[in-house]
Amino acid sequence: GSYLAYDAVGVVEDELRVTLGVDAARFAGLYSIYALPNILWPVAAGAITDRYGSSMTSLVYLVACALGAVLVAASAIIALPNTSYLLAMLGRLLFGLGAEASYVSQNSAVL
Repeated sequence: GSYLAYDAVGVVEDELRVTLGVDAARFAGLYSIYALPNILWPVAAGAITDRYGSSMTSLVYLVACALGAVLVAASAIIALPNTSYLLAMLGRLLFGLGAEASYVSQNSAVL
């Protein structure tokens, strides 16, 4: 599911760097913002999934994931240098939180 959207920014790196007005280091931040919160978030997501059930939490997490992907796409359409980058960062953060938490809740449903 989310693997394509996760790596899609890497495929269009050159275009996004020009559109967002960022250098390679700031572009790499789009991957970091996805990964850093997920050091601890999956543990909390597991507790939330245990409390509210995997069906409900999977839906919420996947909506967050989709909204994050939409924000990243919107950042490229808006094309305002600083605003677009911040919107892309927010989108990647939301996408990462939703995607990683959805793995936890989906595994809970299967196991």
